[in-house]
Amino acid sequence: MRREALLYIIDSINNTGNPGKKAVQKIVYLLQRRGVELQYHYQIHFFGPYSSALDYELQSFERQGSIIIEQKGSSSLVKSSPCIWENISRESLQEELEPYLQTIQDVLEEYGKRPARELELLTTVDFVAQELAKGGEAPGWRDLFRVVHILKGSKFNNEDIDKAIAELGESDLGRYLT
Repeated sequence: MRREALLYIIDSINNTGNPGKKAVQKIVYLLQRRGVELQYHYQIHFFGPYSSALDYELQSFERQGSIIIEQKGSSSLVKSSPCIWENISRESLQEELEPYLQTIQDVLEEYGKRPARELELLTTVDFVAQELAKGGEAPGWRDLFRVVHILKGSKFNNEDIDKAIAELGESDLGRYLT
């Protein structure tokens, strides 16, 4: 898929609110987990799953004037530029993304207005569940809780981690849990 597909996604995210770079990272992660083929590689980071290639793309789009990254306190808000569609056709991107438009809409409806902190925990739980499942067995709640607590225990309390694991278990992403 062309890298410009990210512009369509950013513009769509902007219709749900003013996301920061952290929220954009997590929403793109969730889109990929739901099958949108954006091909960003994620690794675990202090703020949850993170793609350095996606961060680079955001910076690149900012340099070309397609998006605006605005510092607001400790957040970096990602906004569509007034000239986002100056060099490419939104309609052609929509055609290319046709198989994924419903998924994009569903993910944005479910996660687009959530705080970045909440997305951080949910995507971390999912990322850890996937990593644990690579060993061949679906992880149990206890193993998943233990690893997430090690990674996020200083930022999130046990109840928050429990809620995130329960939400993952109820979603279509929760197929990794036993």
